[in-house]
Amino acid sequence: MFQGETKDFQLSIVRTGGFAESVNISLLAAPAGVTAQPVSIAAGTTTATLRVAVSTNAEPGSRTLTVRAVSGSLHHDASIGLSVAKPGDLLVRWTAPGEAIRHVKGAMELEVTVEGGTAEAVELRSDEEVLVRLTAPPFTYSWDTTQVTEGEYHISAHAIRGTQVFSSFERTVIVDRTAPKVEARVPVQHDGNVSVRAILGVTFSEPLMSTTVTSSSVTLTAGGGVEIARFVSLSEDGRRLTLTPAAPLPAPSTMIVRLGTNGQPITDLAGNPLEVNDIWTFTVPAWLSLGSAIHAHPGATPTEDVVMKLDSTGRPIMVWTESDGTTKNVHVSQWNGATWTPMGSPLSALPATGTDASQPDILVTPLGQIIAAWSESTNTGVEKNIYVRAFKNGAWEPLPTLPLRGGSETYVSAPRLTALQSGAIQLSAEYFNGSNLEVRAFDLAPGASSWTALNVHTTAEQFSRRPTAVSSHGANSFTAVNSYFGSIERRAVVVLKNHAEQLGVRLLAGSENSSADHASIAINGEGAPLVAWNEVPASNVTQSKIYFTQWLWSSWASPVLVSSGSTSNTRPALAMGEDGRPVLAWSGFVSPEQVILVHRRTGDVWESIGAPLSARTGASTPGHSPSLAIGRDGRPIVAWTETDGTAPSIFVSQLNE
Repeated sequence: MFQGETKDFQLSIVRTGGFAESVNISLLAAPAGVTAQPVSIAAGTTTATLRVAVSTNAEPGSRTLTVRAVSGSLHHDASIGLSVAKPGDLLVRWTAPGEAIRHVKGAMELEVTVEGGTAEAVELRSDEEVLVRLTAPPFTYSWDTTQVTEGEYHISAHAIRGTQVFSSFERTVIVDRTAPKVEARVPVQHDGNVSVRAILGVTFSEPLMSTTVTSSSVTLTAGGGVEIARFVSLSEDGRRLTLTPAAPLPAPSTMIVRLGTNGQPITDLAGNPLEVNDIWTFTVPAWLSLGSAIHAHPGATPTEDVVMKLDSTGRPIMVWTESDGTTKNVHVSQWNGATWTPMGSPLSALPATGTDASQPDILVTPLGQIIAAWSESTNTGVEKNIYVRAFKNGAWEPLPTLPLRGGSETYVSAPRLTALQSGAIQLSAEYFNGSNLEVRAFDLAPGASSWTALNVHTTAEQFSRRPTAVSSHGANSFTAVNSYFGSIERRAVVVLKNHAEQLGVRLLAGSENSSADHASIAINGEGAPLVAWNEVPASNVTQSKIYFTQWLWSSWASPVLVSSGSTSNTRPALAMGEDGRPVLAWSGFVSPEQVILVHRRTGDVWESIGAPLSARTGASTPGHSPSLAIGRDGRPIVAWTETDGTAPSIFVSQLNE
């Protein structure tokens, strides 16, 4: 611009990510003698005119103006080259290319104008090479870039008048005849374990032309060709495309992403199109696998007795038993978001070989402390004892020894842990006194150096009693006990509150001379227990069923059959979600194999959620003994054991919703 001149600059913005607000534009720290009145680009529009004025005393020479666009807390800067000339000088302006950097793949038009007088000649140069010398307007030239190697070139125009040479700003031309390529995808091609909440991303080998990246040129469809609503955005450097579904993806489904179409190709800045046949597929399953088959040791080492809880951050923790080839020990692992990592060393209280551990349990206290308990054989008669450890500073530290010990003809086993709001830890156990099974219970107060034995309610007609599950709410604990009732010659479930009070009558739903087996317990938000158990008819064990009931403050609700669609049902695991809906998982037979089934109760109706869980296919790969937790986001997480025909492994999945 000449001193004393005013010039209009056409500005445009690119809106991304659904942004549609108004934008204010102004010069930032304008040099002396250069001014511009701020302008606004209205909501929904993309252009404005910025009028720049150069005073008569502005210093001649080249400088860079910074233009700032602001909307609320957002801002973005762009640069404009400005050359100030004094009257009498020649001013060389670029007409084409108009932008400072141009990407090309073929011929491009070069054009300049000369103002302020007449030039004897104009030279257009690429770096030091003269492309053409023009002696009369129009000063235009068609540069065939197909004849030069790919790369970056700096072009300039020079007006010659006598001995004087007046030069333009440089323009950068990037010659690019190479098509862009996909360098990375998230999720990866053919990923079979994608969340319904996934945000999709693609990284390219070079920047893309933003105007070619739209919701029309980037398509997302589910199985059957159903189009999924989506938001498409491109990073500032143009190399990363983000595809955000407008709603959770359908599950289960196979998703297809197409990057560009024949009618709307995606191109790089030079116009080279991305390969249109680049189809990206992945699977959104009903259940997300948390890792693959889980073992503590390589090889066919059977895993047993898996129990899963959530730590104070909501991450799953598992405890199980597994042999190292000579002795069965206790193992604890934690999910870190990508893999299962061991917590400390394997747990074993006795150093001798053959002292197998069994029936572990794990507890996360209200203060976030992690406690593990298990029973371990001494290799002397039937003797077993219970051991309890706390995880501190990356290692397992012993808690006080229980005051009840086994002998050659007695044992203490099957620990069940819970914690009260006060921080006290309570442990229920199965004690065989040489002739009968009893329930024993203990309390470890915060900071106490020893366990206190608790009185456990019983009746004369109950024999062979086993605690199968415990839970707590506030200051109250609840224990589900499986007992043999001599009066009916069958096993049933009773629930003890604080070990001293039996809630209502025994739980037994079947009328076919059936007996109750494993029970699970959970507590609702009001502090009332809910119980699920399986019943086994004496006449046909394959017809075992899963029942559910809840405490109505003075009696139990009528038991509800949950497992109407499966046979050989066993090992229910019950959990209560923060939304007030209980979830129930169990092992049941659905032809052709034993699988893990999961139901959720809404109102009074139990509904299946997700597909039956089976990590391996075939009748010889049964799934057993599920353990259930509900994440902070309300999604159930299930751990179970499943064999491959040689040894069972642990698998963990979370509902994909």
